[in-house]
Amino acid sequence: MTSRCRGCGAEVVWIRTKGQRRKMPVNAEKVSVLPFHGGNSFVQDDGSIIFGRRIGDAWDDDPDANVIEAYESHFATCPVGGQFRNRQARTRAPGYR
Repeated sequence: MTSRCRGCGAEVVWIRTKGQRRKMPVNAEKVSVLPFHGGNSFVQDDGSIIFGRRIGDAWDDDPDANVIEAYESHFATCPVGGQFRNRQARTRAPGYR
């Protein structure tokens, strides 16, 4: 399902993540990701999360690089994403669990 970000107007795709089964807004175009432990998180078509770093065409120099096409969280790139992140957590009363 695609829609537009209410903050910046960019096109986003909603993917249900495997682990938490929540819908996550991701940028509509996939990016090339070089996977490694401890990197940023990216979402695959099936909702699984991978960790790595976004790369450009530099990986062309290494044909053996394990590059994966995945979606980047829109929260990571939206200039006003902080307004929408964890809205529920910000509105909870102190001490709420």
